[in-house]
Amino acid sequence: MHINLYSEDDLPALLSILQLNTPNYFHESEADDFITHLKKYSTSYYTLSIKDSKIIGGCGYYIHEDSFTAQISWSLIHPDHHGQGYGTKAVQHCFKEIKKYKSIRKIVVHTSQLTNAFFESHGFVTHTTKADHWGPGLDFYGMEMELKQ
Repeated sequence: MHINLYSEDDLPALLSILQLNTPNYFHESEADDFITHLKKYSTSYYTLSIKDSKIIGGCGYYIHEDSFTAQISWSLIHPDHHGQGYGTKAVQHCFKEIKKYKSIRKIVVHTSQLTNAFFESHGFVTHTTKADHWGPGLDFYGMEMELKQ
């Protein structure tokens, strides 16, 4: 497996993966938000690829304006590769990159009830929920993890 910095050439593959995860993990209205996010935060979004450079997922982060908070964003894995550890590798890569910023005190993630257990397994704690936030049946889970200094 390889982790590479996102480039515009990766967009079709990532949109395909997003579509394959819709409506199970993402609402159909989120594709435009994803594209906007990639344009704004392309320097901190990564793709995961396997043999023959086939992209199987992506994950990124960004730093909040307060400079003390980082946010994991748009973690998605091709459904054929769910449960194989690729999501863990992607999130761990983001952790490694985030820790280069010495001012960061916490990492947050906004997810759903379908993946909150995954993020809990990486040390995140749920601090807020909202039913049907992302769409019908897709609840908002605001989670955070304090970093030890």
